[in-house]
Amino acid sequence: MRRTLKLVSLLSCILALASLPAGAAADCSIRTPAVSFGNYDSLASGRRDTIGSVTVTCTGNTGDAVSYYLSLSTTGQQGGYRVMTNGSQQLNYLIFADNGYTQVWGDGSAGSSVVSDSYTMNAHSTSRSYPMYGRIPAGQSQTTAGAYSANVTVTLKY
Repeated sequence: MRRTLKLVSLLSCILALASLPAGAAADCSIRTPAVSFGNYDSLASGRRDTIGSVTVTCTGNTGDAVSYYLSLSTTGQQGGYRVMTNGSQQLNYLIFADNGYTQVWGDGSAGSSVVSDSYTMNAHSTSRSYPMYGRIPAGQSQTTAGAYSANVTVTLKY
């Protein structure tokens, strides 16, 4: 008899919590235009850098609290480097979260970082952009001429 009462009490608590009104929450989305490195000279001694961006737009009510983080897929990585391909040819590159090129942007594992933000909405819709700093290291003389490409999945968790 005692066990039945405990179960009924637990179910009553769950039903009471389920009937509480939910608070309004912002809805967020991302936009990531393609990023191009331009021409890379595999015989030159210099690296090739580029800058792109990820834009997060959140809609909701003024005063809503927003908190999220952005991570990048690790698919297509070799060690710490990402890989662009042209057929069987490969070209290594990195994406950084800072303009000092010290924080490799990834999924938070293996020393990589994620980009996070939190704020209170001051309008019905708020957009914020986060730069992506791309770098192709110098000295990849094994590459051949051609168009190299890669896909990176950007994940927004809020």
